[in-house]
This record gives sequence, C-alpha cells and structure tokens, in this order.
Amino acid sequence: MGRYRCEPPEESGQKKAVPLHIGAILREFAAMRTVLLSDHPADMLEQARIRANTQQQRAMAQYESELRRHRAEVRKAEEVRDQARGRWRWLAWLRYALAVWRARRRPNR
Repeated sequence: MGRYRCEPPEESGQKKAVPLHIGAILREFAAMRTVLLSDHPADMLEQARIRANTQQQRAMAQYESELRRHRAEVRKAEEVRDQARGRWRWLAWLRYALAVWRARRRPNR
C-alpha cells in the first residue's frame, strides 16, 4: 500500500490524494526553501584562481621566450665554432668550443 489514499471524487470529478499519517503531512509542509543571497567567498576564490592562472601563463610565456633566446645564442656560438673548424683555425675553434660549452652551462635569465 502507498503513502497516500484516494478520497471519493470531488465536484471537479478528480480524486484527491490524501496522506495516510501525520508524518507525511508534516514533511509536505515542512519543506524549506533556500534562497542564495550572496556567494561572495566563492566569487573571491574564482577571481583569485583567474588571477593566479593569468600570472602563471605570463610567467610561462616569459620563460619560453628566454629559452628561445638562450637556444639561439648557443646555436650562434656553435655556428661560429663550426666555421672556425672548417677553415682549419684550430686555436679559434678551441676558443669557440669553450664558448659553446660556457653558453650551454649558462642558465636562462
């Protein structure tokens, strides 16, 4: 048997469902409606996340730019070293080989 019983038809011709016990009546009228007035902490947290994400993207872009610049410097030093070797300038080649080694070890700024 269900929670509700049907009463005889009303004047409109439809049966009306009536709760069987007082608990069902209380649950029906005790429903609480919540209205969200403000979600300020969540809004502030979302703004902080957006700000942190923007700062992280900016830092990552700067790092990638510095890394490209560093790799270009190393590539240029390698080209000069290879040119010296191609011309059989062994002392210049040794000097440029050490310059390449130093450029590779130098950290990105």
